[in-house]
Amino acid sequence: MPAVDIIEPARDSVLGDAMFVELKVEATDDYGVQALQLVYWIEREGAAEVNVPLKQWKPLTAQQSVFLTYTWDVDAVDMFPGETLAYYVQALDTDNVSGPNVGKSLTYTLRFPSLSEMYDAISAEQQTEQQGIEELFDEQAEAAGLVDTLLDKIRKSQQLTLKDENLMQQVLETQKQIEEAATSLIEDMKKTAAEMDKNQLFDRETLQKYQELQELMEEALSDEHKELLQKLSEALAEQELSEQEKALMEANLNQEQFLQQIERAKSLYEQLLLQQELEAAVKQAEALAEQQKELMDTLEGIEEGSHFSQEGPQEGQSTDTPQTLAQKEERVGSEVAQLQEKLDTLGSEMGELAEKQGSETLGAPPQIERLAEEIKRLNQFAQEQKLAETLQETSANLRSGQNQQAL
Repeated sequence: MPAVDIIEPARDSVLGDAMFVELKVEATDDYGVQALQLVYWIEREGAAEVNVPLKQWKPLTAQQSVFLTYTWDVDAVDMFPGETLAYYVQALDTDNVSGPNVGKSLTYTLRFPSLSEMYDAISAEQQTEQQGIEELFDEQAEAAGLVDTLLDKIRKSQQLTLKDENLMQQVLETQKQIEEAATSLIEDMKKTAAEMDKNQLFDRETLQKYQELQELMEEALSDEHKELLQKLSEALAEQELSEQEKALMEANLNQEQFLQQIERAKSLYEQLLLQQELEAAVKQAEALAEQQKELMDTLEGIEEGSHFSQEGPQEGQSTDTPQTLAQKEERVGSEVAQLQEKLDTLGSEMGELAEKQGSETLGAPPQIERLAEEIKRLNQFAQEQKLAETLQETSANLRSGQNQQAL
């Protein structure tokens, strides 16, 4: 029996925006390999296997060991966002007596993420980054407080004990750790920005704002924090108390400036994430509307009786039946309902931010008020159209076989 291995990707994968997968396959057999075939199916109720010939060798040219690279255009497969496809490669040998024998590789999956899944993945990364900025702020505020304590002691007692010297060393080490954490955070933000750009999830303006946020963090590290470390080192090296006090005061000033930069970055990030969530909601609403239109077009094709060929499903041909369409309708309906919940939450968050910044600046910034109004408008539209209820009703009709009523 042939031995077959998928060398690449050799793992369960998530499809990218290009929808191409490069397969590298290796097969061996004592008789010789005469054919390689890709077998796949979509993990949904009633889905049939599809067999795609990859390569065939004539008996005289069959080899005991073969290697093949195949670029698979998964976009040609009738997948729906949120679905998973399973696949393996099988090899047939040249045993014409008791065979041909068939060997199969391990089975792997390809996930076609929905738009909401891609946005949720980015959101999870950015929430981690946001938490990182908040932790930086807290750690920096604590370090600044320690320097304040040291300065107060110098002014009151005109001396520093060994314990105080150790505390100053601790502050220096803490600032170095803060620098390392900030540098790592900036690298994470760069990776997230590259992923956002690759998957074309946000507009160019949003990406630009995200890059400006990175630059703000980098500028704070290269300017304020560099000088801060220098002044703390000088304070430790100085023997004269007056010179120590001077260096500590300058370090404390740099701490405050660095803290202000982090606070500004934290505020900008909070606004940017809410703006991204709104942009994501708009794009998800558009995508769900397009998916619904495609489903209704497919349903019309079934009604006309021209949807399937007698030979069964071929590569790239839709395999939809009323039942599979019902599953897709349920998926779309579920995502619409989730989108409405997200808009409700987003509206509350935007209102809280507008109130918070309004109290700080005697009036919420115009962009926050504009985003809040846009959220209300989008949510009201979804509720007035009763999209979720309509999709649930269509799905129920399809499952019961009432195709005409579903239309």
